[in-house]
Amino acid sequence: MAASEIPGLSRGLTMLRNPAIVAGTAIAGTAVLLRQATDQAARFNHEFRNLANLNLSKTRSELQQLREQVVSTAYAGGFDLSKTNSAFYDVQSVTGLSGAAAAPMVRKGMEFARLLGADPNTWVQGLALAQANFGFSNRAIDDFQSKAYATLKAGNITFDQIAQLIPRFAGAAASSGQGYEEALKMFTLFTMRSSSRDEAATMTQALFRDLTNAGVIKGFTAAGVKMFDKNGNIRPVSTLLEELSDRFAKVRALSGDAGVVKLRNQFAGSEGINALLNTAADRAATFKDQLRNFADSELELGRAREIAKDDAVLLSEELRNKLNIAVTQLGDALVPLKLRLTETAIGVVNFMNSIGGNKPAIAAAYDNTIYSGYSERYNGFQNLTDAQRESLRAELLADRERYSQTNRAVQMLAESKGLKAMMFALTGFAAPGLIASANDAAFGKSGALAAVNRIYGEVFGDAGAATPLLGGGKTGSTATDAAAMQAALAAAGGGRQQKVVTVTIGSLVGNQSFNTSVRESRDDITAVVEEALLRAINGAEQIAIG
Repeated sequence: MAASEIPGLSRGLTMLRNPAIVAGTAIAGTAVLLRQATDQAARFNHEFRNLANLNLSKTRSELQQLREQVVSTAYAGGFDLSKTNSAFYDVQSVTGLSGAAAAPMVRKGMEFARLLGADPNTWVQGLALAQANFGFSNRAIDDFQSKAYATLKAGNITFDQIAQLIPRFAGAAASSGQGYEEALKMFTLFTMRSSSRDEAATMTQALFRDLTNAGVIKGFTAAGVKMFDKNGNIRPVSTLLEELSDRFAKVRALSGDAGVVKLRNQFAGSEGINALLNTAADRAATFKDQLRNFADSELELGRAREIAKDDAVLLSEELRNKLNIAVTQLGDALVPLKLRLTETAIGVVNFMNSIGGNKPAIAAAYDNTIYSGYSERYNGFQNLTDAQRESLRAELLADRERYSQTNRAVQMLAESKGLKAMMFALTGFAAPGLIASANDAAFGKSGALAAVNRIYGEVFGDAGAATPLLGGGKTGSTATDAAAMQAALAAAGGGRQQKVVTVTIGSLVGNQSFNTSVRESRDDITAVVEEALLRAINGAEQIAIG
């Protein structure tokens, strides 16, 4: 029914019954998948570089193991790969833990964030900062997260705010001998007694700083509350608060508010101790209910996982993350090929750029490099044996031929400054062994040819038929040059006529074609070359289905 009512659907269903259409669609789909896989793998390699830069002392093999650790952690948990990589970075930059040592914090932190609706990177960073300040081990991560859950349940705050504000008071709490549980308890109480979470964090920080002040120690002593245990350590601040509250209640019963005020004046400190005193002096002592609520709040991750199984959005996200990781791993095999092709593209673009550069200086530098290389290999051309002379002659003649071919194409391009000669130059570079010479041309093949001729003349007394140098007059009017130029012109067409010219970019990716209806300027030429090379690079992903 639907096929007859919807235009085009009937024909589409008929086409799907055609095996050739199905096969073609599968091949095209595979090509798209491979391209996407390569792009994703390349993008992840770029993101992983930040983590690699934290581990410059590691060997390439160790960095590969670290990369695999990130990927396996993300896949096992169904986490986003980029966020997992950032989590490993945050943990290492804060705690110094890396690789397998950092994995438990990343895994537990990201699962906690996903199940309870926190931002994974914000939470893991806060978790790492808490561990760095309080010094708890990976085994205590679950307990810390349970106390964070209690803070959420008993206080007025979100997990992201807890993660962001923990660093504000964690150091002060640890320096006064208080652990993360006491720190989170006080923070929880102050979130209910301040105008903002930020203010609560500031009050919590000030309280822990005040605990070591002489004026505060004197006040607790006057109130009859012992601050220190038998080992000389400050007792848990929540215990001090409860005992102080009980003391205020007794004083109020005996002397009224005047007695409480008098006792409060025995304390000297900042807003932190004042917030504690205000909490202790509360007639209703509502803080005790909050502390009980905190203590009774248990994080049951197993129950949270059960509830998550009914969340289709969460499950879809986990599935999507795993599929993306699988696609990225598929692309890993193709990234090296894409890198090689990209390097080739950069070489050709550099060559195009070198046309307008300082050609004499470039040529001279290349002349010196080639001459020095030969001189080192052949003992400064002194006392050569017959075998060495023949080897040198053969090598010089081979290099002369190679540099001459490249130089001739470069010269034609430089003189015409047009697309037609550039096409000839590119097809020349695409001959076996010459694709890499495109980049070399940027350093002046004319200088290399001059060096070869100079060495030949010094050793054998005859430089041979001199080959015209880049920038030195015309290419000559030989039949070969004329034929080559005519062939290039014929292939490219005249004026702005629309033509398609096949440019071979290496044997790995086959032939790439592009149109040449552009203005004949160096920028236009470069744009066309870049387009052709990028097409070649993108086409590399199709090798696996060839």
